[in-house]
Amino acid sequence: MIRPFAIRTLQWLFVAAALVAVLGLASAVGCGGGDDDDDDDNDAASGDDDDDNDAGDDDTVEPYTGPTYYQDVKPIMDSRCVSCHTDGGIGPMALDDYEGAERYSLDVANEVRDRAMPPWNADSGYTKYQNNPALTPQQIDTIYQWAHAGAPEGDPDNPGEPIPVVGLELDHVDLTLKLPVDYVPEIKGNETDEYRCFLIDWPYDTVKYVTGFDATPENRNIVHHLAVYLLDSSLPDSTFEEVETWPTIDERPGYSCFGGPSATYEGKDALQVPVQQLAQWVPGNGARVFPQGSGIKVNPGSKIVLQMHYYVEEQYRDESDKTGIDFMLADDVEKLGAYAPFLNVLWPTKPEKMLIPAGATDVRHSTKQDPRWYLGPFVGGAIDLDDGFTIHSGMLHLHLLGRGGTLKLMHEDGTEEYIVEVGHWDFNWQREYVLQDSLEFKDGDKLFLECRYDNDKPGAKDVTWGERSVEEMCVGNMFITAPKKVED
Repeated sequence: MIRPFAIRTLQWLFVAAALVAVLGLASAVGCGGGDDDDDDDNDAASGDDDDDNDAGDDDTVEPYTGPTYYQDVKPIMDSRCVSCHTDGGIGPMALDDYEGAERYSLDVANEVRDRAMPPWNADSGYTKYQNNPALTPQQIDTIYQWAHAGAPEGDPDNPGEPIPVVGLELDHVDLTLKLPVDYVPEIKGNETDEYRCFLIDWPYDTVKYVTGFDATPENRNIVHHLAVYLLDSSLPDSTFEEVETWPTIDERPGYSCFGGPSATYEGKDALQVPVQQLAQWVPGNGARVFPQGSGIKVNPGSKIVLQMHYYVEEQYRDESDKTGIDFMLADDVEKLGAYAPFLNVLWPTKPEKMLIPAGATDVRHSTKQDPRWYLGPFVGGAIDLDDGFTIHSGMLHLHLLGRGGTLKLMHEDGTEEYIVEVGHWDFNWQREYVLQDSLEFKDGDKLFLECRYDNDKPGAKDVTWGERSVEEMCVGNMFITAPKKVED
């Protein structure tokens, strides 16, 4: 069977031959300077004839020297694409062999040129991050040239040098928590998404510290992302009593949720609990290992909420999943860490303070403050923030109307440092951005958060703060450490 590359090569030869003929005719017409008789005289005087000229012309086509799949493109795709774009992966097409890459070459070229893929929404022009999968300008140009040259295959026996995969792995695994059942998402009508939360008991009767985590999605056909929340045992008994009713609201395993771990049902105002974020994962992420000597404290008697986002295409609607999350644990750490949420605390208590009017565009809500006065319950009450704290990462949380956001550190002396800037928000690709160099929050400093929204789709209604998909949020989350524990 003739390979696509061979067919294209023959096509190029015919095109090149035609082009040479056209250029030769243009040269004769445009540069001869005389009529046909003069041309005949020149031929006779020189002793040349057309046959001799044809015999002396070099019509060979220059060999192709541009990028090829095996030598140049495959190393990039193996490093940045195939963790999602493989058979059984969440990506809509497989790019892990030449046939798939060639078939979608122009689509891939356009996606990487527009920086839609790999998904990395933080603007790296403001600050630098670890484990950034974004392609370099040279890598983008390589894929674009290759695709527009007809996606040449190259020599499979002489592959290019592999490019290291972005991401980390856990040194060891001390605990794996899985969904309590093999869960089949319930997808209605033409919809494709379901958000479902599962309440899981923390299994230890002594204090442990989470020092790293990694997701183990069982069915990558349908698992889009997951988040893990900690309901610390120090919360009031009434909170646990309320939370334990959520899995009984409907007859299916778990309960419906969206913006966070609270139950979201039409006509039911769910309790908004001051939970801690413990982990999160999106396709393409590796393991998350916290800074050396730090960890998140988990008390005995705590509960875990595992929130699953399922994206289910028609052919996968009968498939089940039993995803898990792996943890590295320690019995003690030098510094306590926590995911600390930054927001205007009036928004959850007075939702109308975060109004996004129907029909409005570029609606902005922001807050600037020292957050230490309210952070205690959100970081487990175990971190002493009196002497400030260190910021290691940042992430934003908005819902479906979000279009962008900013989280930055504003120092007392007037200087500013960006934690994360997202110019084009995509709810489906929420991820933690780990700073290349950590930032120090000190007395006199403030944090600034701004979220931007468009609410101009047909049938739009006024929107305020809330957990449901038809409501909105504006939260900046940071992994922080502090030099002292409360008990020190």
